[in-house]
Amino acid sequence: MEKTKATRNPNLDLVRILACVAVVGLHTVRLNGSFFYVALYNICGFAVPAFFMASGYMLLNRDALRPGYVVRKIAGVLRLAVCWTVLVCLLYMLKDVLEGMSPLSRIVELPGQIVLNLLQRGHIWQFWYLGATMLVYACLPALYRLKNRRGGVKRIWACLVVAGVALEAASCFAGRPLQESVPQTFRLWTWLQYFLLGGLFGAGELPGPLRRVNGLSLKAHTVCLLAATAWIAVYQYWMGKNVLHTPKAECFYDSVFTVLWLILLFSWVMKLPISERARPAITTLSSLTLGVYILHPFVIQVIVVLLRRVGLPRTLLASAVILLLSALATFVISKIPVLNSLVRFETPRGRTAKTKNQRASA
Repeated sequence: MEKTKATRNPNLDLVRILACVAVVGLHTVRLNGSFFYVALYNICGFAVPAFFMASGYMLLNRDALRPGYVVRKIAGVLRLAVCWTVLVCLLYMLKDVLEGMSPLSRIVELPGQIVLNLLQRGHIWQFWYLGATMLVYACLPALYRLKNRRGGVKRIWACLVVAGVALEAASCFAGRPLQESVPQTFRLWTWLQYFLLGGLFGAGELPGPLRRVNGLSLKAHTVCLLAATAWIAVYQYWMGKNVLHTPKAECFYDSVFTVLWLILLFSWVMKLPISERARPAITTLSSLTLGVYILHPFVIQVIVVLLRRVGLPRTLLASAVILLLSALATFVISKIPVLNSLVRFETPRGRTAKTKNQRASA
């Protein structure tokens, strides 16, 4: 445990925190057609790519991929998907009983709901990210074999970037985002692109021209990032309104401008000086990000109903409240031994150690 803390990267934790704030923004900023809200929504669009970059930074730079590691990772993600689906199913069954209806049909629908959630079509639609994560994990053995070939990862990343840019260009000609024909879960060309990009960052192997970003002073880097962010806000607003006819952030992940923006943003956060005093707080907040991602759509539903009843509009303040309540709920759940595995991929170490001791005594 001490080794994990010693090697923890607070800047990478900060990337996860910012991505978590942004993903809540994606789902709470109200797109009412005004430039301000659409621009704010577009700026939040770095969230999901940044999550995959942070994962790639860590997972692609391990010393080795031990046997069974991928299986354990996928099993941990699948456990989350199943447990939450069962929990929501039980709540719906209770609702059916209170309304005098038979709850048995919910049990029959349970396996299908698990699959639908992973495909973004079920009650827990945000679990498409878990489905995509499992597919990326399944690619890890092949990616590690590529690492042993000089420039292998870099070439695959470049090919994926070209494929994504080509798809984005084709979407512009078609006048609609062609990516929407494929569920987000299966858009591996996009998720692997950012996953590999994070791995290249961690290994210090970015292509030559892109590596120069790390040589910028923090002040110059900040100016470049602000300019790129302003460009993204304006560009995606215009493209979404006049060319692709959709404001959805997911339709711009393959854009070369988004890729370059993510490179500037990720490298800027990794460059920030973080004091020793701030590190414990950042580590704690980072541990809540998965739980916030899982819980915030449920909190949104409650807040939206309450706002409608009292006749108040959805504002940025409501978005902040949703983020705060989601983080608070995750923190409480993480402190309850029976429930804390619902907000993390891995089984808590204490439980694992206890199980091992029980087996040894048996």
